[in-house]
Amino acid sequence: MKIDYLKPAVMDDVLTVVTTPSDVKGASATLHQKVMRGDEVLVTADVRFAFVSGGRARPIPKSLRIAMKADQEIGGAS
Repeated sequence: MKIDYLKPAVMDDVLTVVTTPSDVKGASATLHQKVMRGDEVLVTADVRFAFVSGGRARPIPKSLRIAMKADQEIGGAS
């Protein structure tokens, strides 16, 4: 995980987390995330995760991989 804290949030701020797949592979993917207060970006993060079972990497389920790749192609939902 790589996180860049750009600006602080304070109590009672309404925050939005926007997540977009940036790299989707067979058993792992990387998500790009932004924490926003209105139009202002407070935090950016790149989160890499993997599917693991029994101590071994396992393929991302096909339906989820297809959905993430489709979201990646359109630039994610806001």
